[in-house]
Amino acid sequence: MYLVLCTFVPCLTVSTGRAVAQELFLTWGTTEVADNLKKTNPERLAYPDGLADQVPELFCIGKLLFRVSDTCQVLFSPSNLQYNAAQGTHRCADGSTAAGSWRFAPNQWECIGSANGNISSSYDGWIDLFAWGSSGYDNIPPYSNKLNAKIPFPGEHKNIAGTNYDWGVWCGIGTDAPGTWRTLTREEWDYLFKSRENARQLYAYGSIEGVNGLIVLPDEWEQPADVPFGLNYSNSYTETEWRKLESAGAVFLPYAGSRYFNGNYTLVERVGSYGAYWTASCTNRSGYEDYSMQLMLPGPGCGVGPRGMGMSVRLVQNKRIIKP
Repeated sequence: MYLVLCTFVPCLTVSTGRAVAQELFLTWGTTEVADNLKKTNPERLAYPDGLADQVPELFCIGKLLFRVSDTCQVLFSPSNLQYNAAQGTHRCADGSTAAGSWRFAPNQWECIGSANGNISSSYDGWIDLFAWGSSGYDNIPPYSNKLNAKIPFPGEHKNIAGTNYDWGVWCGIGTDAPGTWRTLTREEWDYLFKSRENARQLYAYGSIEGVNGLIVLPDEWEQPADVPFGLNYSNSYTETEWRKLESAGAVFLPYAGSRYFNGNYTLVERVGSYGAYWTASCTNRSGYEDYSMQLMLPGPGCGVGPRGMGMSVRLVQNKRIIKP
């Protein structure tokens, strides 16, 4: 019989926008160890293999986590995904390097707006509305804009979850390696807004610095005492006020509009009044349409959109696997 000691050790800082929270790893140590436990084993937000039955539910960075299924909690990326075709290079999952730079927006409420209409292979500016699966893999570049062109995925009805068509899987984003992030599926977006515990109490419409969008709260939400939050669609915050909510784990999904090509030129519409975020799921109905999470009143829900339409992308990391 071995005595197992469990300690929490702060090992990493995690940035959410400009807010920074300490991420805690679980470190296992033993006074006497069998061969398979000789090494101290830092585990990130998951039960160590072989010790699952002994481990209580862990806090780690729980106050920044969002349940998206019965078995998984995720950490949202700091902000929406952005791309510049003319600046720098980025790493790809196959070890190659491709032109252009990926980053997350400087702040959660920032979106590009009408400048998305300038998209091209040489445009030296940031864009944040993307065609479905336009990671750059398989000759589907981030500046794809052909509304009615069937994007040549292998098979008519193929989800992109876990594939190189997923921006987070194929691309290095900023200093993050390829595979650091991923796109939520339709089922996961639905679970977030409809099925997790107290789901309807954990989102509300609002604005930050005049930018409209949806505020989403983590599973373990603790309301800052000096910043109000309600479900009545009248939440309006300055940057200073928002930083307090952000530090407590709140995520903001801005109404960044949509982009499409009308046959002659690219149009950007409904910036500030409409938000749609791609899922990794296809409709199984048509090679031209796939699911997006639409943030409209009376509540967010998944709808279909043409693959070539430009929509927002918000990525996540798997952070805690909840074993039954």
